[in-house]
Amino acid sequence: ANALSFYSSLACNTRSHSSSKVNLVSLSEFWNAAKSSQVEKMESWIAGSEIVILEEDITVGNVIDQKINEQMDRDLTDAFIIVDLGALVDQHLRWQRALPRVEPFYAVKCNSSKPVVQILAQMGMGFDCASKNEIALIRDIGVAGERIVYANPCKESSHIKYAASRGVQLLTFDNEDELHKVAMNHPAAKLVLRIATNYSATQISLSEKFGATISECGHLMECAAALKLDIIGVR
Repeated sequence: ANALSFYSSLACNTRSHSSSKVNLVSLSEFWNAAKSSQVEKMESWIAGSEIVILEEDITVGNVIDQKINEQMDRDLTDAFIIVDLGALVDQHLRWQRALPRVEPFYAVKCNSSKPVVQILAQMGMGFDCASKNEIALIRDIGVAGERIVYANPCKESSHIKYAASRGVQLLTFDNEDELHKVAMNHPAAKLVLRIATNYSATQISLSEKFGATISECGHLMECAAALKLDIIGVR
């Protein structure tokens, strides 16, 4: 195996996941950057997964044609997608080169397909989970709780307890009510204060929906101190 270029056929019907295929064209860049233990772990995971390693001369078009023919031969009409998992690895390597001291956390809600999160997990990625189900998914594939941030501005109390039970320590917050819920259900949590930002150059502003204003931050930090909660950073 030599930079990573994966092509995975993921059936939308979860019962068809056994047909997943990946084209492992080149792993040299990842292998050279990784520790030997990481390499062994990745190789072991690939060997034990449902991934089928294709020959180097197989193209994306070949994979698409093969999948279409398989569907037609079996008279199946379920939708399917072809995913280039190598793009994930390329982006991860670019991040590591540009920002080696910054640990990224992948937002699971973007794409929670198992091959996607498993590849990222094998590379040591952290995960941004917004729900109990997302936490369960990531913990169940073997990711340690300290590599997860529970990033939901309005968490259910039972879900906060669940996060604590699965070893998830990092939680985000942007309001006083959330602090009281955390104090009651996960007092040992490490909190990250989400701040509302105003970036007019962006095409789609997500910060208007969530986050505390600068004027609210002082009160929230005082409230956290009174509740003996630990704020370790801002987002």
